[in-house]
Amino acid sequence: MGPAGGYRVGWAEVRADWAEQAALKLGGEVKPSEIRITKADNLAAAQYYVVGENFDPNGNPMKVSLRANSLYRQENGQWKIIAIHTDMLPFLVSNNMAIGWPAKAA
Repeated sequence: MGPAGGYRVGWAEVRADWAEQAALKLGGEVKPSEIRITKADNLAAAQYYVVGENFDPNGNPMKVSLRANSLYRQENGQWKIIAIHTDMLPFLVSNNMAIGWPAKAA
């Protein structure tokens, strides 16, 4: 679940979602903060905030502060993200852009 809501399963759906988000050209910069990691065997969970600034579809600057959670699995010595969840971006909710966006939402 990303900042526009909905679920994506598999790399093809995730990549298509990222491409559609990139096409919005929201600009700005966000970074993780207050990262907390819990690890056990080959699984790890991270809780953090994503903070910074984006621009809404009208070009107005918008502060970003989202809660995020990521789940990782170690495969052949490499950590792979297997799940991610974030709050929804408020301007997407207020403009009803999150409902049914992107078009291929599951």
